[in-house]
Amino acid sequence: MSQNYENQSFTTSESHTSGEQWLVESNMRAEKMGSLSFWQNEYEKQFLKIKTCPLCGKVCKDQWKMEYKHKHSNECLKIQAENKGETYIPPSKRKVKCECGESVLFCNFPTHLESDKHKNKMKQDVLQCKICSKIFVGKRPRRDYEAHIKTGKHKKNLEISKIRSFEKLKQKTPTR
Repeated sequence: MSQNYENQSFTTSESHTSGEQWLVESNMRAEKMGSLSFWQNEYEKQFLKIKTCPLCGKVCKDQWKMEYKHKHSNECLKIQAENKGETYIPPSKRKVKCECGESVLFCNFPTHLESDKHKNKMKQDVLQCKICSKIFVGKRPRRDYEAHIKTGKHKKNLEISKIRSFEKLKQKTPTR
């Protein structure tokens, strides 16, 4: 076998031209690909882009920390608010208005819903004077309502409403 290889020499003119052709083709491919420093710069740009938070622009240590730790965190929300020129209030410090009329911190809201104060306010029947259309709410609405009935303003409105109701009855009853 070694004799077969010895007979084929790589020093012929054909081999030189094919070698030169290969060299020219590989140089052209290398020029199209760019230099190593170009690819290193591209890699650094892409890596920096991957580590940068798209919401606030902070550069994290790696992509995992940016995706799973930083994104939508209080720190991220704070930076976003600063970029917009607003002051950031964390959700735990935000006040919520309850249907009972109390203003409560968001973090205390579930506790407030279970409290006696909230339950008592929601149980209260709203007292309203049907003649004056006045609503009585507060610590002692029944006492306030009873005091209102004794006032001159209520008595005057009561007389006016009696007269109106009597007139309506007169209009409804047919005359013979």
